[in-house]
Amino acid sequence: MGEQGLQSEILAQKANNYYHLYLPLETQRYIMRAIAAKIILSDPEAYGFQYTEADLYPPLQYDRIRLECLQETPIAVIAQAAGTYFKMIKDLNPEIKGYYLAAGSHELLIPQGAGDGFHTRFNMLVEQWLAENRETANTTPTMAPNDFAGSNMPSMPIATNSANWVTSAQPLRRPRKGGVKRSISGDQRNFQV
Repeated sequence: MGEQGLQSEILAQKANNYYHLYLPLETQRYIMRAIAAKIILSDPEAYGFQYTEADLYPPLQYDRIRLECLQETPIAVIAQAAGTYFKMIKDLNPEIKGYYLAAGSHELLIPQGAGDGFHTRFNMLVEQWLAENRETANTTPTMAPNDFAGSNMPSMPIATNSANWVTSAQPLRRPRKGGVKRSISGDQRNFQV
């Protein structure tokens, strides 16, 4: 059950207290299991759990760096400069949301040993990324010339011919068996022979 599902149940049952709501069994058990886990983990020995160092996760090994981003920068570029993967950068820095780091000053954790020479590699990779994006921006249109104002849906090239654009305002037409085409636009359905 997601957030919206829970909100729907609260409205339908006119109750906002978890203990007064009738919810799916899995959801009803969730809170009790979370409370039980918290109590056990607060004092594992009292509940018969004896942990050794081998049972625990090893402490994270990392270098802490300060990074100045002049523009929004892909996490993938940071990972490449650190000689690691996107996932590792996200795991070490859970505060980073999305795929880009905002412009500005950031303190990041990167895998241990990756700090040596990081800024040199990072600056080189950012320049390379900017050059690639300048080339792409000059050769690949991102929006159709006749997109209507106010649309938040991008246009898409049809196949590989970027001269043929489909905008969010145009109906899609696809040939059907027997030579019949069906055009669908919004809630209208028009059949053409």
